[in-house]
Amino acid sequence: MHIGKSQLIINLAINISHKERETEILKFWSNLLDYDLKDFRNTIFIRTAHKKSYANHLNYYGMLRIKVKSSAWLRRRILGMIRVVNEKMSA
Repeated sequence: MHIGKSQLIINLAINISHKERETEILKFWSNLLDYDLKDFRNTIFIRTAHKKSYANHLNYYGMLRIKVKSSAWLRRRILGMIRVVNEKMSA
């Protein structure tokens, strides 16, 4: 789709219980995506308490939210592609 990194808005959403690991988690995503830490927007903290403890607590890296700036054109293009695929599948 020819979307450049400058067109992306990236946020991290993590559970509040991992607040002390925020920097570690941001570094994980930064390395994975080859993205600078300064390019991440504010972290969103999800305030729900865990009802049980997980053995893989340190393997939790949250959820990454990626948005495309001024993306109405992208949405229309994707919907058009979906329509074409549906038409081909129906035929």
